[in-house]
Amino acid sequence: MLVKAFTVSFAVGILLIPVLLLFLVSMSKQFMAWIVFGFVLAFSVTMSVVTDAKVHEVLVGTAAYAAVLVTFLGNLNHGNGLGSSL
Repeated sequence: MLVKAFTVSFAVGILLIPVLLLFLVSMSKQFMAWIVFGFVLAFSVTMSVVTDAKVHEVLVGTAAYAAVLVTFLGNLNHGNGLGSSL
């Protein structure tokens, strides 16, 4: 039971912490890119070590995770954290 709670907490954390950092902390675009890089790398390593996923499954999972973070980063506006609307 404790292991499941830790696993769920870790999964939620690795998904939400970078989004919260990018949204709430004022930083340069370059530093934001390094934050995304670090969390994508941590996700990939964690997925490789913790799960029995094959290489292509780790690649697909990492690509999906990176796509979400990069999309969020691309739509981020320094002023209020919201993307510009058309």
